[in-house]
Amino acid sequence: MSSVAVRVTLGIALAVAGVLALIDLFVEGADLGLWWVGIQFGASAVFWVAFATDRGSWWAAIPGAVLAAIGVRSLLELSGSIPNWRELVFLVIASLGFWAVAATRKRRWWAIIPAGMLVTLGVTDLADRLLTDQAGGIVFFVGASLTFVVLAIAPGGRAQRWAWFPAIGLAIVAVIVALSAEGLGVGAAAVWPILVVVAGIAIVISALRSRR
Repeated sequence: MSSVAVRVTLGIALAVAGVLALIDLFVEGADLGLWWVGIQFGASAVFWVAFATDRGSWWAAIPGAVLAAIGVRSLLELSGSIPNWRELVFLVIASLGFWAVAATRKRRWWAIIPAGMLVTLGVTDLADRLLTDQAGGIVFFVGASLTFVVLAIAPGGRAQRWAWFPAIGLAIVAVIVALSAEGLGVGAAAVWPILVVVAGIAIVISALRSRR
């Protein structure tokens, strides 16, 4: 899809959005929820087509994923479904754009960080809703640590070996938070062995990759 086609399509989408906004403003009782969802998914599709057909439009995956995430969240709100999981679903879908960018070129390794952190924030929000506040803090630091582990062991990750340092630091913070949390009992005690297992697996993967 050419840049002209993308701009024309997005221009039409914006014009339709403006018309819907005017209708919503002046027509009392107008129910335009599904129309807005359609525009969100339509605009998302335009960006994804641009991403898939034009190598220079790698950036299009990011707004494409964000718009898709907004559309899905809007549908969930309209249906009243899974209220506790909406933020997780939204953030995981939004992260797909960054994962897609990271997959296009090794030099775009930086996209792994926002991708991993978006997923981490989603899981943290779910933990806060379903578990305790302390559990949310632990999940956040563990997720952030795993994000840097993924960065360190990703293809072409030799240049990103520095990522092990924040990964280890964040894992230590997660352990400290877990051990200082109240009411976690066995769960807190299990953090150390879990981190040891993760560290062992990461070392094995790193060693095997270095032999290639």
